[in-house]
Amino acid sequence: MSIQSLIIWFFVWSASVVCALWYLRENRKLAERWQTELPTDLAHSLIEFTWRRSLQFFAVLLCALLAMAIYSWQLTQSQKALEHITIERNDHERKMNDLKKQVKAATDNEIKLKDEIKRFNDSKTANAQKDQPSSYYPPTAQSGIEALYSPENVASGSQAEVDRLKKQYEEILVNNMYLKKCGKAQPTDIHIIISALSQAMASVNAPGRLQYDILTSARGSYNEIYSKSACDTKEMVALNAQYRKYIDAISKQLSD
Repeated sequence: MSIQSLIIWFFVWSASVVCALWYLRENRKLAERWQTELPTDLAHSLIEFTWRRSLQFFAVLLCALLAMAIYSWQLTQSQKALEHITIERNDHERKMNDLKKQVKAATDNEIKLKDEIKRFNDSKTANAQKDQPSSYYPPTAQSGIEALYSPENVASGSQAEVDRLKKQYEEILVNNMYLKKCGKAQPTDIHIIISALSQAMASVNAPGRLQYDILTSARGSYNEIYSKSACDTKEMVALNAQYRKYIDAISKQLSD
C-alpha cells in the first residue's frame, strides 16, 4: 500500500473514531437530561431506543469502513497486476527490437558477403589452372592435416576434391581474418585467395555456391572461436610466416 493510501486511511479512521466519540457523548448528555426531566419509564424507553439507534449507526459505519478497505485492497492488487503487465510488455518490446536489430545485421552481412563474392568473381582470371601451390598448414595442425591437404593422398573422385578444397580454403580464410585483426594481412591477400579458390573450383567442376559456403563457414568459425584470440603470441608469429609464404606462392603462380 502506498504512503498516500496510508495517509487517507489514517484520516478516515480518525474521523470515524471522533464521530463515534462525539455521538456517544451526545447520547450520554441526552440520557442524563431525560432522566431528570421525564418520567422514569418513558426516560428508560427513550434511552434504550437511542442506544439501539447508536448501535445501528456504528454497525453501518463499520460496514462502510470494511467495504472501503476491501475496495482499496482490490484496487491495489489491480494496480500491481497492471504494473506487472506493463513491465512484461516493455520487456517483450525490448526483446523484439533486439531481435529486429540482429536480423537486420545478419541481412546486411549476407548482402555484404554476396557483394564481396561478386567482386571476387569479376576479378578472377579467365583461365583456370589445375596445379595449385603447396597447401598452407596452420602451425598447430601441420602433422594432423598433411594427408588431407596433399592431393596425392586424397581419395579420387570429384566429391573428395570438393571436400578437400572446402576444408583447405576455409582454414586459409580463417587465418586471413585472424591476421587481418592483428594488422598482419594485406588488403590484397583476400583477392589472391579468392582467385586461387576460383581456379581450384573450376579445375574440379565444383558448384558455384561452394565459394559462398566456404566464405560463410570461415566467417562463422572465426567469429565463434578466433575473434578474441590474442595477437602478441609466438604462435601468431609462426602462423604469419607460413601464411605469407603461402600468399606469395599463390600470387606468383597467378601472375605466371
